[in-house]
Amino acid sequence: MDAPPFTQTPFSGQAAPDEAPTPRPTSDYFQFFYFHAKNVIECLNVVPFLKESESLRVLFSLPVSDPTEGTPTNPIVLEGTSRGMLQALAIYVNNYGWSDDVLDKVSLVHILHFGHMWGAKKPLTWAIKKLELLQISPARMLELAGHYNVKQWVKPATRALLDTPLKRYTTEDKLTLGLEIFSIIAEAQEELEYVMKYVATIPPPLLKETATRSLLWCPHHAHCVVAWAEGWWLDIARRLVDPEKPLSFFRITDQLEVTQFPGMRDKCCKDAIAFLREHPSAFSGHYTVSQRTVERDGSFLPPADELAQDPRAPHSDWFPLPEAERDAGIFINGDDEIQAAQDILGEDFDYDADDDNNSIDVYCEALFRMESFLNAQASEVSEEESDDL
Repeated sequence: MDAPPFTQTPFSGQAAPDEAPTPRPTSDYFQFFYFHAKNVIECLNVVPFLKESESLRVLFSLPVSDPTEGTPTNPIVLEGTSRGMLQALAIYVNNYGWSDDVLDKVSLVHILHFGHMWGAKKPLTWAIKKLELLQISPARMLELAGHYNVKQWVKPATRALLDTPLKRYTTEDKLTLGLEIFSIIAEAQEELEYVMKYVATIPPPLLKETATRSLLWCPHHAHCVVAWAEGWWLDIARRLVDPEKPLSFFRITDQLEVTQFPGMRDKCCKDAIAFLREHPSAFSGHYTVSQRTVERDGSFLPPADELAQDPRAPHSDWFPLPEAERDAGIFINGDDEIQAAQDILGEDFDYDADDDNNSIDVYCEALFRMESFLNAQASEVSEEESDDL
């Protein structure tokens, strides 16, 4: 026999059954209740939310002392639910699957808040996907990521903020970020500018110690080194220090793809770019060695000029091998080459190794600090919401 459309929830815990509150009616598909929030009353089918949220399932399984609760004359007041959220939930329930453009940014944030607060995964993920299709400022995206633990938003928002000069931040952006996060961004940008000058001045070396096997057999490698340094200095370096629109570190290898290196073998050029693309840590070690060069010489010396004086002279000091290996005269290839590259390029750089961006340590440090702060912030928000329930 088919089950009736409504079945009663068993009640236990009271000594006298005749004094027990009335259990709520339940259904697998529809369970309508009236909710109230600041002069707004909406009738919602709560079944979709009950399927997603354990907290709501427990709440709505509790017996009620007043059988009229949830009716138009006695609507439910759900703690933590604002007027705007209630209206957004009504639109979400009535239009889900039928229309994708019925909610604006504010309403979508209400759905995001509701899903996060009650642990309702479907409305939460739905709101995240819809918000990603809209134009949201990086500052606002980072704020939402912190409040609602949307970790996939932290990285693109942080990157966009690091790429945006501080003078272009609006007052709203600054207020949205707050002092803590704004300070992280400002310090990271200052460090990025400092590092950028080093990286711009001395190009990543095109030396056999850091080359792929094909470069080891280049018949005119010294000339390729000169061409590589000149091309870097004339194109990449100028873009990196452009005062109006500097080239982002995340775009260096993309720009190298279209940069001209007259006099350089195509194979050497492609291998050099591929090496930088496959080793995101390259610019970290590059910065470290550039800094050593400045400390040693007291000033920058354009590599192209130095090479032009004697293209065949050894220039391993630009990017020195570990002392023991260099003194032993070990030539690197295969697995040894990879290990040496890791040692030279900063073995502690181990964030998203499979990512396609050419990040550097300062970016990762900013990202780690950002995530730590946002995680702490999310924990505080969760505790506040728990206290309100």
